[in-house]
Amino acid sequence: MITDLIKLDANQWNMFLSRGTRLFKQKNSVIYRQGELSEGIYFVEEGLVKATASSNQGDIKSINFIGPGGFFGEFSLINAPSITSAITLKNTILYFFTVNEIRSLF
Repeated sequence: MITDLIKLDANQWNMFLSRGTRLFKQKNSVIYRQGELSEGIYFVEEGLVKATASSNQGDIKSINFIGPGGFFGEFSLINAPSITSAITLKNTILYFFTVNEIRSLF
């Protein structure tokens, strides 16, 4: 499903984003934590999000950096706990889409 979003033209993107909830997150805001169940996915309009993972020993590793145009939180689509935590590295504008909203689009 997520890969289908890459193929959208500008008008389709605008329609897609209008179905989401626009969120403003300040720098260092936790969006979700590893092990939590999320109810949807996020699209980064502006800013930067870091995905981290913690080992059983408590070591925290940076896994990915998601900037404008990127999606994260896909584990919600399979109703599985997140394998990462997501934290903003700067003030960030996100769109949140519930699993039901994503499914209705496809």
